[in-house]
Amino acid sequence: MRYGFEYVSFTIMAFFAVTMRYLRRRHDAVYVLGVPNFLVFAAAVPRMLGARVFLDMRDPFPEFFEAKYSLEPRHPLVRALILEEKLSARFASQVVTVHDSMADLYTRTGIHREQIAVVMNAPDPRLFDTKPMHSHEPTDRTMLYTGTVARWYGVELAVAAVARLRDQIPGLRLRIVGDGQLVPALREMVIVEGIGDRVLFDDPVPLDQIPDIVAVAWVGIQPNRADPLMRYSLSTKVLEWCLLGLPVICGETEPLLEVFKDGEVMFHKAGDLDGLCARLMEAHSSSDALVARAARAKIASQRFSYAEEVAKLLELMDG
Repeated sequence: MRYGFEYVSFTIMAFFAVTMRYLRRRHDAVYVLGVPNFLVFAAAVPRMLGARVFLDMRDPFPEFFEAKYSLEPRHPLVRALILEEKLSARFASQVVTVHDSMADLYTRTGIHREQIAVVMNAPDPRLFDTKPMHSHEPTDRTMLYTGTVARWYGVELAVAAVARLRDQIPGLRLRIVGDGQLVPALREMVIVEGIGDRVLFDDPVPLDQIPDIVAVAWVGIQPNRADPLMRYSLSTKVLEWCLLGLPVICGETEPLLEVFKDGEVMFHKAGDLDGLCARLMEAHSSSDALVARAARAKIASQRFSYAEEVAKLLELMDG
């Protein structure tokens, strides 16, 4: 009920704000970033008077609620959200999303695949320079997680891996840089497992400080949960880590498997603690192989150009 109130009330406020701005200036386009997707109707007046309305659908709303509340695909709420997605997408002049797997998913709206533009979240080279940066101590074994600390990213699996492998990998640690609803539960888990000296919690930092933090880490860790939402996740942080030369261990998702090979990023089944631990042991046992993987992943991540993605978006806007 709270979500519903917030979404609807904000859409109403946005409707009046967008309408007043449009009547004063008659913009050529309105760019709407969901969720919810029905926020696109805040641009109803510009749309009716000839402006192009872009709807950026980067998170699948039905899958978000399936994952958050453990709902079945046939649940009435999920079916209602799919209808919301269809109506919103058909109202927009152009649908934009972040990768091909998501675009394929959104064909369920009835829109043809070629009508859904893909503009990736490529790392900004002004922040994530491709020059060599990874300079951690050879004996250091600090895993790094950055960003939102939420259940579906599987951060608790990284904590569990530290507890399980503390004797097999001397000096194994986890550094969490970020905040989120899962942090209190993780702090309690750390106390229960007796690994308070091995798990460090840092507050969120500005994006331009991430490269310095990445440079002194051993590996980047993104376990991911096996749920409907994470199935379509392409974590931008993984691209950023790879571009900076940090070896990455992560749970499989469809987009990540499209971008990277196993010889570049160390994959395990999403939500699989055994698989994560096996990959950590592999990384610990062969530093040379780990460095070689990171070098290949860096080359792979450079296939995605920030400048090209910006140009693609501007071309869409020009229409």
